[in-house]
Amino acid sequence: MITGDQIRQARKLLGWPSSRLAQRAKVHSAIVRRAESVDGEPPITVYQAALIRDALGRFGIEFTNGDAPGVKLTATKGAQGREVITGQQIRAARELLGWTPYRLAPRASMGHTLLRQFEAGARVPDEESAARLKAALEDAGVIFTAGGVKMRPRLLGGVVHERLNAEKDG
Repeated sequence: MITGDQIRQARKLLGWPSSRLAQRAKVHSAIVRRAESVDGEPPITVYQAALIRDALGRFGIEFTNGDAPGVKLTATKGAQGREVITGQQIRAARELLGWTPYRLAPRASMGHTLLRQFEAGARVPDEESAARLKAALEDAGVIFTAGGVKMRPRLLGGVVHERLNAEKDG
């Protein structure tokens, strides 16, 4: 069984207000507030607790038990099961390009403070934000791999003037 404290910690780790957790878990926001009102076993049904646990699990939250129950962020899959880039990958890609947060943020239609929070792991990008960040970085030539990030190879050569090409043809 998850505790109210774990639910509260998980929500804060994701940077979500209680209303977003309620929406993702498909429960009323009063249920989330009630669950978080205690440190121990929440005064909600087993079914409601399962909905909350599943919603948090879809965004990479793992509940730890034992002497000191807690939470940790592990997975990088979004709600649709698609890969979501991590803050570490965002920062590595940005640094690979030699960009500052001030250069990447507007290309991904977000503020630089939010971008820094994603990179630091203080917040987890939702799928929409992650998709915008990934698109901006890929447009600049970054390739995301299982092991990290790398630059797309640049093709040597380029446009050959028509006359130069015609002279070679004879």
